[in-house]
Amino acid sequence: MIIEDEVEIGPLVSIARAKTGRQTRIGRGTKIDALVHIGHNVRIGKNCIITAQCGIAGSARLEDGVIIAGQSGISDHITIGAHSVIYAKSAVFRSLPPGSHYWGIPARPLRQMQRFWARLWRQFGENR
Repeated sequence: MIIEDEVEIGPLVSIARAKTGRQTRIGRGTKIDALVHIGHNVRIGKNCIITAQCGIAGSARLEDGVIIAGQSGISDHITIGAHSVIYAKSAVFRSLPPGSHYWGIPARPLRQMQRFWARLWRQFGENR
């Protein structure tokens, strides 16, 4: 396991060591909040932010500057592109290109989910 300089790791974080000759690596300047699980062979880039109660499954890769909001999950063997944002309570099951903003279960592009919820709210909102 390699933890680079200026990494902050909160309480009750679980970081699995690598298997089969690979590395579990956390890049310089990354901040990890409490109650996060990082699986074996995960590679986290520089200056990432991972908030509380997130899970990153084995062999996933987070490129530089990724932000993962609370209670989100990242599936195994996928790549989250640089400077992407995963919003709270999301589940990512496939690789995402750099600069993505995803939300939901399964995670979909943020704008698509906002339109979906707006239509749903208009149709079945509180006052109906």
